[in-house]
Amino acid sequence: MEIRFRYLTRLKTNMAQKNNYDFRLDILRRRVDVCDEQLCESLKERFKITNLIGDLKKEVNSSEMCDKRRIEILRKINDKCSRDGFPTKLLEDIYQIIFDHSIKEQKRIIHGK
Repeated sequence: MEIRFRYLTRLKTNMAQKNNYDFRLDILRRRVDVCDEQLCESLKERFKITNLIGDLKKEVNSSEMCDKRRIEILRKINDKCSRDGFPTKLLEDIYQIIFDHSIKEQKRIIHGK
């Protein structure tokens, strides 16, 4: 009888922990979903702006893609990440993709391709 009681007590405790885990996991996943939505909105806004830069470059007949600006952005990101203890390499990789896409879109706008 004692063994059965301990088994049932352990089972009940495990179920409570499992339910608590599932609840906490759900909350954290919902927070991730909010971050994903914000990230998506921020990226859409950023690309709208870089496309406007492409429109401006086309208007003034400039096809310059500014490496100085890219370096400036990466420096700011690295400084911020270093202070916050966030992996700078990860954001550098992400921003490289963002830069490549922005440049491709600006070239398309400028050259009409």
